[in-house]
Amino acid sequence: MCVLNGSSEIVAEEVLPSTRECLAAYAARYPRATFIMETGTHSPWVSCLLEQQGHRVLVANARKLTDALCVWRERSAEPTRAWLARPRLLAVR
Repeated sequence: MCVLNGSSEIVAEEVLPSTRECLAAYAARYPRATFIMETGTHSPWVSCLLEQQGHRVLVANARKLTDALCVWRERSAEPTRAWLARPRLLAVR
C-alpha cells in the first residue's frame, strides 16, 4: 500500500495484513489521502473500504507493473515510484 498526500508526495509505504480492522485503522491515520495498491484478490473490497472512509483509491494494473519492474532496475526508487504513479498504469476505482 502506498499513501500520497494532497501534493502527490509519498507519505507512507507499507505491507499490511488484509483485515478490515487493520486497514481501517491504518487509513484513519491519513485523512483524505490517495491510496495506491496493486490489483489482486483483496483489491475490490479494500478499495471500497478506503473509499467509504473518504479516500481516493488507485488500483495499479498488475499486468502493466511488469514493465515498471524492469525500469526499477535502471532507476533509483524515487523516480520509479513517480513512474508507477502515471495514470496510464492505474485504474481509478
